[in-house]
Amino acid sequence: MRFAGFMTDIAHHAPRRISEARTSRMAISRYRGMASGAVLLLALAWTVLPAAAQSNKPAAAGAKSPARGPRIQLSTAEWDFGSLWWGDACETEIEIANVGDAALEIKNVKTSCGCTAARPARNTLNPGERDRVRLSYDTQKGATQVYQTATFETNDPAQPAQVLVIRGEVRNLFDGEPSGQLAFGQICVNVPQTLSIELKNAYPQPLKLDLTPQPADSPYELRLDELERGRRYRLTATTGSKLKAGSNYTYVELHTDSPQHPKFKVVVSAFGMERIELMPPFVTVYSNQAPDAWKEPRQIRLFHLKDKPLTVRELRGSHPEIQAVVDPKPVQLAPDSPFDAITIKVSLPPFDKLPDERMTLEILTDDAEERFQKLTLPITREHIKPPQPDLPARPKSAVAPVQNGELPRAIPPTQPRKRP
Repeated sequence: MRFAGFMTDIAHHAPRRISEARTSRMAISRYRGMASGAVLLLALAWTVLPAAAQSNKPAAAGAKSPARGPRIQLSTAEWDFGSLWWGDACETEIEIANVGDAALEIKNVKTSCGCTAARPARNTLNPGERDRVRLSYDTQKGATQVYQTATFETNDPAQPAQVLVIRGEVRNLFDGEPSGQLAFGQICVNVPQTLSIELKNAYPQPLKLDLTPQPADSPYELRLDELERGRRYRLTATTGSKLKAGSNYTYVELHTDSPQHPKFKVVVSAFGMERIELMPPFVTVYSNQAPDAWKEPRQIRLFHLKDKPLTVRELRGSHPEIQAVVDPKPVQLAPDSPFDAITIKVSLPPFDKLPDERMTLEILTDDAEERFQKLTLPITREHIKPPQPDLPARPKSAVAPVQNGELPRAIPPTQPRKRP
């Protein structure tokens, strides 16, 4: 009975037990799989995270892998010397380094107007080497707001021309009114002109000015008057008999009683002209001009003094193709100019139709002076050679040496030997 009850109990509960066992085994298997996956993920994290942290770790300051090839590096990209007075010394040193892995060749150091640069002691810097370059700026140049450059030409393939900017301010010892220079503009060489400016002291201390004696061939007569002791002066220039046709540009040097700034300069300029003059004084036709350029007339200005009116009576071209007419429109010049101007339009044929002989345009006027009654405008032609294309290099031919006074002869190519 007991055995039968036991078997009955087994038969009754066996399916449920078997189902629970299966469920338990599946759960255990699932948990084992999850645990194995967790262990694998932890192992991967242990391996990957330190590497990722190492790769994301910021590089040490200044630590750079050397660039391939030569590489130039300047200690600064800009030199700002601040505010200086006219005549102050202005210089600095720039460090140049090779941060590449090949030799850096310093080919040239070029500076713009007003700047000078001393070449470094060595023209070649090996990887990691450094040198210094001295730069200076001439504060007597006359510029107030300075913007210049220094260019370092090297064999650096990435930046073969490294540019350093130079900037600053140069203050004048004296400010001029109405201008900082005596500029006459266009004036007649035979008519004396006078121009003055007032010089006001901009320096913190009073400065006594003295005029330096001028050379004997100076085109100007100068005078300096003191208006307020050490503070205000008047500089006056008058054109003299030495004024020549063309540019008359010079500096007037003034001495001061300051040991730090012993001198000061003022520009005096004038463009001298005859009382009757052609501008430009000649015309040139070039072979490389644009195809339709000849259709546009050339404009010639005939300048004359305002107080002596001038009339063009006749225009004569030395070649039938040269045509010229007087433009009736008045020319607008500066109000203070002593000149008036007449415009003459000159039409010329294309370059290939101009004759080879010398050509001229004669301008006949009603001036009372004989040398201005007939003015001659030369017309020339100039052939400009077109640029030659780059030709491939000619192959070098073998040349036999000279023997018995005979000319060299080409050596025939060697024939391959035949095996017997």
